[in-house]
Parts: sequence; C-alpha cells; structure tokens
Amino acid sequence: MIKAIMAVDDKGGISKDNTMPWPKNSNDLKWFKKNTLNQVVVMGSKTWEDPFMPTPLIKRQNIIITNKDNSYYPGANEYLKGNISNEIIKLEEKYIEKDIFIIGGSNIINQSFDLFKEFYL
Repeated sequence: MIKAIMAVDDKGGISKDNTMPWPKNSNDLKWFKKNTLNQVVVMGSKTWEDPFMPTPLIKRQNIIITNKDNSYYPGANEYLKGNISNEIIKLEEKYIEKDIFIIGGSNIINQSFDLFKEFYL
C-alpha cells in the first residue's frame, strides 16, 4: 500500500530552512520509526540531504528520487528517475508485501498525491 507521512507545523508548513520544523521531537520520531521499520521509504534528494536525517534509515528500503548520478547518494537501496507516479507504482508491484511510505519532500508529495491510500500528518 502506498502511504505518505509529512511533518507539519501549526500553520501547515512542512519545512524550515530545508529541514523539519522540529527535528528533535522524540514522540514524532518514535512514531515514524515504529510505522516505517521493515518497510520502504521513498524520498527526494533534499530529504536525504537533511542534516537531521540519518541516512540511510536502518531496517528500511531507502529509495531516493533524483536526477543526479546515483553515486551522489551512497547508502540508498534504489534510485528512481523519470515519471514519479509511474516509478512509485512499479515499487508497489515490486514490494508487494511491504508498505511504501513517501516521506518527502513537498515536490514528491505533490507529484504522487493521487497514489496515496493513507496520509499521515
């Protein structure tokens, strides 16, 4: 199943200075970890590069959407290019026993919004 997770502030903002509005909220981070462990996480390169983002996320399939050379993001399990929606649908077919979590950023969320079966804020 394709799902999305976004951290937003009280005004609906999704980032501050290219990172989460509250990068050290332990309750949010525990919830995120509990729900994404042993699943697939898909993110854009800016999310991967976030200084508060431990990369790769352990015990998860880390998939990066980027137009850059794959060697620019060592540690990811896979790299996607091209039509985001089509590529995410292929992931769902490939990882049939796992949930696919789109975790950011806003550009990736916008391009794949119609695919989500669940959306967590």
